[in-house]
Formats: sequence, C-alpha cells, structure tokens
Amino acid sequence: MDISNTDTLKCQDGLSDGLFNLLHPILEHLNIKLENVRVTQSLLDENILKLIVDLRELYRSQDIPIPLDQYLKRLQSAKRRVSSVSTVLQSSKDRLKRLHQNIASETKKRKNLNNIKQLSP
Repeated sequence: MDISNTDTLKCQDGLSDGLFNLLHPILEHLNIKLENVRVTQSLLDENILKLIVDLRELYRSQDIPIPLDQYLKRLQSAKRRVSSVSTVLQSSKDRLKRLHQNIASETKKRKNLNNIKQLSP
C-alpha cells in the first residue's frame, strides 16, 4: 500500500470521526427533545380524555342540560390531532435512532477497515 492511499484513508477516517462527533450530540439532543414532547403529548391526550368524560357527566347530571356537544366534538378533534402528532413524533424518534446507529456502525467499520489496511504489508 502506498503512502497516498494511507493518507487518504486517514483523512476519510478523520472526516467520518469528525462528522460522527459533530452529529452525535445533535442527535442525542433531538432524541431527548422528541421524547419530552412525546411524553407531554401523551399527558395532554390523557387530560383531554378526562375532560371529555367529565363534561359528559356534567351534561347528564344537569336538570337543564347545557349544550356541550359542540365543545365535546372540538375536544375529540383536538384529541385526534394530539394522537396524530404523537405518532409522527414516535416515527421521528425511531428514524433518529436508526440514523444514529447507522452513523456509529459506519464509523466503526471505517476504523476497522483503516486498522486492517494499516496492518497489512
């Protein structure tokens, strides 16, 4: 193996290490933020469901019923949107996790390849 190939491999490994070191904290930060939003969305979904149940009970218990159907429909619509956002967030989190794993795997492969090429005569 000539010197230019070794230098090229070192440069490529340095570049891949640099990219990994650059992207790793960003991906971790995004992953944490997505998880926080997902948890918040889940709590919001639960609270909307509780509110719907409470409003229905209030509606049934009143002597003169208050017209709450319109508000119940809005809450149910909001609940569907929250569930949809939660699904999108989970999908995004899964994609970020796969991206992180692929970057780590590729970096490891390049390091191993570089080590093998440096050891070969």
